[in-house]
Amino acid sequence: MIFFFSNLLKFLILILLGICLSSHGQNLVTYTEPIQNFKYHSTLYKVVLRQRGIIKNSYVYVSKTPIGVTSWEWAKQENKTFNYTTFSFRGKVSVEVIKINSKSASAILRPSVNGDKAIACTKQGEDRIIKFTIKEPGKFSVEFDDDPNNKDALMIFADAIESTAIVPDSNLHKIFYVDTSLYEKPIKVEENARIIYFKPGIYNIGLFYVPAYVNQIYISGGAFVRGYIYAKRTNNQLPLKINGRGILSNDVWPFRFPIISDKYSPNWYYSFSKDWYKSIRIEGGKKHLIEGITLVDGTSFNIIVHADSSIITNVKIHGFRYNNDGITISGANHLIDECFFHLSDDAISLGEMKSISIKNCIFWQLSGSCIQFGWYPHSMNGQNIIENCHIIHAEWKNKAEQNAGFINAINFSNPSPNSMVENFLIQNIFFDTEVIRIIDIRMNRPNSKQPNQFKNFYFKNIRALISPEINNPAIYLNGYDSQHMISNFHFEDFYINNVLINTNNYSEKGYFKIDDYTEKIQFK
Repeated sequence: MIFFFSNLLKFLILILLGICLSSHGQNLVTYTEPIQNFKYHSTLYKVVLRQRGIIKNSYVYVSKTPIGVTSWEWAKQENKTFNYTTFSFRGKVSVEVIKINSKSASAILRPSVNGDKAIACTKQGEDRIIKFTIKEPGKFSVEFDDDPNNKDALMIFADAIESTAIVPDSNLHKIFYVDTSLYEKPIKVEENARIIYFKPGIYNIGLFYVPAYVNQIYISGGAFVRGYIYAKRTNNQLPLKINGRGILSNDVWPFRFPIISDKYSPNWYYSFSKDWYKSIRIEGGKKHLIEGITLVDGTSFNIIVHADSSIITNVKIHGFRYNNDGITISGANHLIDECFFHLSDDAISLGEMKSISIKNCIFWQLSGSCIQFGWYPHSMNGQNIIENCHIIHAEWKNKAEQNAGFINAINFSNPSPNSMVENFLIQNIFFDTEVIRIIDIRMNRPNSKQPNQFKNFYFKNIRALISPEINNPAIYLNGYDSQHMISNFHFEDFYINNVLINTNNYSEKGYFKIDDYTEKIQFK
């Protein structure tokens, strides 16, 4: 099966991002602390950068879960921290990571494509130091051997220098600079201003409805913006860019704000989840762009886009809470590229869709699926591609877990008998970690039986790892009935634990569980 993905996305990339050879003449850019003695300054790590005789510190943030508190809100992530830093560079840069008060002997970098050999630590008093060189932009998990369960994770986001095409220039545009003294007060943007700009500092904007005449929100590196950004657009209105190297956070609001309750049931969830505030929500329009920013500590879902021909690129999303879904998206002709997910729920959730491309993403799943094809049956068609992705960690433990795997389709409620999901090329997927589930497409789950159809899926060059201790299928392909089947799935160069899966061995060791309503499964 050959897939031809639309050239529209390539065209959009060039138009929206531009191709630049310089950005203010700098080859190494670090970002300031939002405010002196900021409460989210990491006390566990320091990061020092060196390039051509220039030495800079890269500010390290921390996100924390409660200590000594047990609540399903935190999805069994209590007593953990997530530490992260962002810088931008061109050329190559030497990185020195200092872990404070550590007894570590070595550390490794993930994804393993960056080298799977341990880097020896050097001692500096009670601290431990590793050094390595980065030659191109990427997202790096630095894992010291005195923390085998990654209780205090560290991510380094080494970005490319920002494109001058999407960094606002006050000489060319009317810009509205947000006042840091605002505290959940309406942002009154002059009608002749097309760009909203957050300089370095701390902001609290509450729930902000973006005026239709605004076409860009720029969150600069060193800006820590507390709030929720909502936009409604039609196809005749300006597309919206939200970009920069800053941070968007919901840290000062409670779980599932403003609908607050300790109750949980499926009916309660579907009744009220629509009213939870989302970090970014864009409804309607086309050609939107979300680029470069980091989202942390969401109170519920992080990004929702119901639009067409939009791009989400180089976005980093972290959330310890349950319901911290990363990107929920529907529409047509979308691109999700070079994003990072460290979440306690689905990283990418696909709605009604025609043609999506998901590329070069890194997944660290605390719970939930990497790519969720639907909590309810719906259609996806066109030409779709998922490629060049890495799963560096997946903390799925319970073999009975329903929402787990790189690909999952829950099909939980709201039956749609005429829906169909088709035409997906899924290739070059690499696992750095053993998992309990790889693919889980079922229409006959224990507590939910909903009709749908899946056909024309082509898996190529998959390198998966499963735990030998988990005695259950790694791949479920279960249809509904003779009218709602799974059909025409191809597996080429599909490896599990370094074993090539083929017609002779796919049913061994519990690799696959295929029912009577699944047909035309081929191996190569």
